[in-house]
Amino acid sequence: GAALFWNKLGEAMEVHAYLDDDVSAIAITQMEDTLRQMPHVTRVEYRSKEDAMRIFGEKNKAINLTDLNMDNPFPNSYVLKVDRPTNIEAVALETGSLPGVESVRFGQEILQRYIKVLMILAGICIVTITLLILFTYSSINNIIALSIYARRAEIRIMQLVGATWWFIRWPFLFEGLFFGLTGATAALC
Repeated sequence: GAALFWNKLGEAMEVHAYLDDDVSAIAITQMEDTLRQMPHVTRVEYRSKEDAMRIFGEKNKAINLTDLNMDNPFPNSYVLKVDRPTNIEAVALETGSLPGVESVRFGQEILQRYIKVLMILAGICIVTITLLILFTYSSINNIIALSIYARRAEIRIMQLVGATWWFIRWPFLFEGLFFGLTGATAALC
């Protein structure tokens, strides 16, 4: 399940540019230089007709094209690796506009599903983080209110003696700092 998804995703990160049959070797070399200079392209691999036929034969062992007595139907092509899924469509459009490129294929359906899943996961994460922040804020307020309520007699005595608000607050701040650092240290260990 998961391995199949990652394999499909890896294929979706590739752009396959199929070349016209009449493209010369010099034009193919120039095209490779152009493709290597394109932004967001991390790798360019030339795949000849013979390589394509061999790869097809390895993936589909049940079909033997040599028994069919036919010419090699596969075109010469380039396989481009792209740095991010969001850049694949732009790379495919730019590659398709090059002279000598007959057609361009990339895993558009898989890519769209992948981006949709990522958007859903990002939304879930944002909602979860927002809820955690709200719950944390609420918990801290309640803990402070309960702590002040439990020590209301001490606070009232300090006020009657003439202590300033900062003198009253410092012990609470040090106590919170101590328990926060102790809890963080325990969580790290």
